[in-house]
Amino acid sequence: MGGEAMTVTLSGDAADKLRRLSEASGHDPASYLGVMLDEYFEADMAEIAELKRRIADVEENGGLAHEDVVAEIRAMLDSADKRRTA
Repeated sequence: MGGEAMTVTLSGDAADKLRRLSEASGHDPASYLGVMLDEYFEADMAEIAELKRRIADVEENGGLAHEDVVAEIRAMLDSADKRRTA
């Protein structure tokens, strides 16, 4: 599988985490990073596609009124509070 060579600069924490992960797994950092990026890109593209689908649905069918959404969220929070205190 061919690829394009790129240079990536990681922050101290990210570089340390990648180094430890690579050492623990026995894979070199560049290969590990390539796999991680591929998985991230797939997940991100799926999220973007879902958001576009939801936007199209709202545009086609209309959305909920702001007041209805606020009421629904408050009811969910009240229910969660009751479960925590029970």
